[in-house]
Amino acid sequence: MKKNDFKEVMIGEQKYRVTRFTAETGSWIAFKVLMSALPAGIDASLPIPLPKGRDVMSKTDFLDIQRECLRVCFSVTDDGLINPLMTADGRYTDPEISHDMVLVIALTVHTLLFNIMPFFEEGQLAKLTGAFASLIPSDAPM
Repeated sequence: MKKNDFKEVMIGEQKYRVTRFTAETGSWIAFKVLMSALPAGIDASLPIPLPKGRDVMSKTDFLDIQRECLRVCFSVTDDGLINPLMTADGRYTDPEISHDMVLVIALTVHTLLFNIMPFFEEGQLAKLTGAFASLIPSDAPM
């Protein structure tokens, strides 16, 4: 099942392209979001069924997730050029981004929705748990 590889969003007057995580990064982030609540109620903006009563994730985990989100975001110029927001070593390509909290949070939420929502689509969790069911013999003596 091939999903769209990217989506474009407008934030203010600027167009951005959000692309997919690698499977490894996406699964790590999906499990982190399932196990720990995102800070400042960001979870409430995600239309996915998350467990209640989770501890708020650490600042380190949140910043790691945010960096992974921003690594798959690009600005799109009026001429159609696509420019990364972050360098390979984690620095912003435009230093102004480091002071634009609204942009960083908006791109983080867009990236999480785009990448994690397919994990919660009908049948995907059942497929995942079905894959694990054959690994654990239910009639094995304990």
